[in-house]
Amino acid sequence: MRSSSSAVICVVIGLLTIPVMANAQRAGGGPSIIVNGDPPTTFQPVTTDTFTFGSDPNGGGDLGFTNDTGQAWTRMDVFFTLATPETITCDSSVFTSCVIEMTSPVGTLPVSYDAIFGPDPSGGVAIGERFTVNLNADGNTNTDPNGSGAWPADTDFRAVANVPEPESLVLGATGLMFLAGYFVFFSGFARKRFSKAAN
Repeated sequence: MRSSSSAVICVVIGLLTIPVMANAQRAGGGPSIIVNGDPPTTFQPVTTDTFTFGSDPNGGGDLGFTNDTGQAWTRMDVFFTLATPETITCDSSVFTSCVIEMTSPVGTLPVSYDAIFGPDPSGGVAIGERFTVNLNADGNTNTDPNGSGAWPADTDFRAVANVPEPESLVLGATGLMFLAGYFVFFSGFARKRFSKAAN
């Protein structure tokens, strides 16, 4: 199993995101990524919410991990960059949904992607659970950790667990603004100021 420490350039905020293709019935030919495809023989512990991995020299691989972060993962984003646009498929037996989004501006090269597994409040990867990432061309039927796939050789992937949805961030920021306004108004600062202005 190849682990990568090199950074993958992933710019998501402020850029156009375009759903590309997510397909439980995998279309052949293009790169595919399956979470919990088939179990490999070895599992690497993941102790933080971000971890990296890579495809093998044949553009595939079936990699095993264990969620040792102490929290269940209801969503997992896998970021990667390719030299040219590709039709990518994804699937999972532990997350109920998978969507591929292009995160770089349209027409620019290289192309950055986000494979979004979840969110899945009632599923995902539990604490201590083993899971796999299968990059092989024949998906669920190929358990070879050094198998071949349609990814470019040695493609770097960066996985991030429990990425908050944009709606959650906006809702959280709005709540903090209301809370701050409440404390300013009822702390006496606003009442003192308005009473002086009335005199």
